[in-house]
Amino acid sequence: MVSTVRSVKEASIFVFVLGQGLMQSNENDLGQWKLLSNGFGESIPLHLAVDADEPMRLALTTHDNKIFQSENGGLDWQLLGK
Repeated sequence: MVSTVRSVKEASIFVFVLGQGLMQSNENDLGQWKLLSNGFGESIPLHLAVDADEPMRLALTTHDNKIFQSENGGLDWQLLGK
């Protein structure tokens, strides 16, 4: 089951697949998916944003009202706030 999908102008697409994690692919070749991260614990990402000026900067919100930020394209995430 997919909880979020986000495409960006560089023809890249991000999806969060329950039980697998945040994945990325090129919209022109959806046969190749790369697992970026699965370190959200019990939190389920619902919304993903990509900074238009800094595409390696991502932010996401989860079903349990947490906000995470990544500065390296989704490989590592930091919880914002407490």
